[in-house]
Amino acid sequence: MAGVRIAYRFTFIDLENGKADGAGRTQARSLSPLRTSANSDTLVVDTWAQRHLRTLRQGQDASVFDAPAPNRGSLGHPTLCSRPCIYFVKQGQCPHGDACGFCHHHHSTTPKPDKHQREWMSMMPRAQLLSLLAELLRERAEQDGLQGAGFVVAVVAVHAGLPCVLQALSKRELRKLHQLRQVLGAMNFSTMLSLAARYCEGRSRAVILQELRALRNGTQ
Repeated sequence: MAGVRIAYRFTFIDLENGKADGAGRTQARSLSPLRTSANSDTLVVDTWAQRHLRTLRQGQDASVFDAPAPNRGSLGHPTLCSRPCIYFVKQGQCPHGDACGFCHHHHSTTPKPDKHQREWMSMMPRAQLLSLLAELLRERAEQDGLQGAGFVVAVVAVHAGLPCVLQALSKRELRKLHQLRQVLGAMNFSTMLSLAARYCEGRSRAVILQELRALRNGTQ
């Protein structure tokens, strides 16, 4: 291999003289270039990778270009993002692209309120449910280290009013409340906050949703 210069061409590393080495071994051939994928996200990443390689060939800093920005619904993943996009879950791509309001990242399966729990939530005193959500939101914000979430959690707590007296509940109701708390507590901050907004009225609901958008935009 003495005297042979290595030249970097696109995604290949070639030997300029194209000859075998002294031992009679032939040089290994490079793999073919990256194939384009039908997946829209892969196409975006491939385009970014090509631009990244172009900067290397031109001798520029490899950090000239940033990674592609997420779509609107993926902002703040996994804590502040929207629900998973059904197109991405089933097909691996989304026809709405960057304009999609749902998350294009992988989400681990989390329990959801079943039919009986949803019915019980609809019959619970609103103050009791909001008080529970405010407590869970506070715990989730501390767990995830969310900066600036204190105000919106306080809005939910104020809307809930004074803490509910759980001693008035029967043992069966306390058990159901404990199970509901576990299910709701497994949600991410965004899902819990959106649920709380549904049970708030008037200006509070608009303020909560506005604060959620501000938290997401702050992650960009």
